[in-house]
Parts: sequence; C-alpha cells; structure tokens
Amino acid sequence: MELKLIGKEPKVFPEQNLGDKVAYLANISDVTPADNGHTNIHIQTEGFFSVRPYSFEDMKEIAGKYNVTLMQDIIGKPVIAVYTTKDKIFTGIVPCPSNSRQF
Repeated sequence: MELKLIGKEPKVFPEQNLGDKVAYLANISDVTPADNGHTNIHIQTEGFFSVRPYSFEDMKEIAGKYNVTLMQDIIGKPVIAVYTTKDKIFTGIVPCPSNSRQF
C-alpha cells in the first residue's frame, strides 16, 4: 500500500523534502558496514529489498527511537520506507517504534 507523508513529523532519516516522495510499510532486514564509517540499513517491503547507508549520528538516533543500543537489535523492526514518486528510488526511513504515538 502506497502512503503519502505530509509535514515535518515524523522525522525522516536522512532529512529530506517529502514533496515528491511516497512511502511504504517495511521491516529492517539487515544492518551491515558501509564505506566511510557509515552503516547500511537493508529494508524489505512487500515487493522488493532496498539498502541505504546512514551516518553514525543517524544510526545512533534511529537506534534511540527503538530504545536499543546495539545496531543489530533494529533488525526486524518496522519502518516506513520513503521512495521517490517517479523512479521509486529508496531515499530514507521513518522509524516506527511500537510505543510510538505519532501514527
């Protein structure tokens, strides 16, 4: 199911303009090292897998949203995956912790 994100909340990692974006419900399927000290977050939606690198600062904040300290503990967690409308290029995530009241 395609979703449309509006406004500045909830926070998208990395920050971006949501005007030309769509979103899908997804799960984090893996977390792996990337270049330049970044970490890849792999996500799985109903039809496909996507991956994107995140900075240490973003990873720390994302893990904090789920109240975990180890990056691998976010595997299996739900997210909203953000894509470009036209080409469906994966551009970011919105963490969806189970204790969240923002949805």
